[in-house]
Amino acid sequence: MLTFASRRRYRGVVHAAVIFDLDGTLIDSLEDIRAAVNEAFSANGLRIIAREEMPHLVGWGIAGLVERALAPELSAGTLSKREAAVLAQDIAAAYSADPAVATRVYPGMTELLDTLESWGMATAILTNKPDQIVQRLVPQVFGTDRFAVVRGAVDGKPAKPQAAALLSVLSELGVGAEQAVMIGDSEVDIQTARAAGVAVFGVSWGYRSEDKLSDSDAIAHDSGQLQHMLQTWREQHR
Repeated sequence: MLTFASRRRYRGVVHAAVIFDLDGTLIDSLEDIRAAVNEAFSANGLRIIAREEMPHLVGWGIAGLVERALAPELSAGTLSKREAAVLAQDIAAAYSADPAVATRVYPGMTELLDTLESWGMATAILTNKPDQIVQRLVPQVFGTDRFAVVRGAVDGKPAKPQAAALLSVLSELGVGAEQAVMIGDSEVDIQTARAAGVAVFGVSWGYRSEDKLSDSDAIAHDSGQLQHMLQTWREQHR
């Protein structure tokens, strides 16, 4: 969604863009997601999901989370695909009601976004979180005009790791694949960038172990290191 405010911020030609994953990259949202999951699971007599399970479940959208969390039940036939789909809807409804109770921006990321703006680089978000939740959550956490494009998952449209999901964002920004770099914390983000022919940096502070980031161009361990990597990339692509 390219808002009027972001059109003012990024008016003119965009020469380079940074596309961020959201959960595990810009924000730590696990507790709010887990609360919504457990509300829906508990209401349906299902087990409670522990915090330590959550990093392995997120990244593929809410439907993917349900499939992974309840894989044994789906495999055994004690939970149908239709019931799983209803659960995903229940989770989305619970999460959408108040998505930023415990969610926090990772240290240094707000300052990094300020720096990218000062460099004249456009920023965007591409996430598999449902778009209706994203459009409510992002303004609460970052304000209304921080990003040029904010894109969540929409039924019937390509999602990560499909290249089309990222290429659509680049098209809206008006940049080519060689003018963009993606930042993410998971193999889903890396696969997306590779499929679209976009450079990609992994971040180790998110929800996956570092070995899942081995196919990225480089891995940042804090926001300062990520800024240095982006500065080097920017200088090479002027």
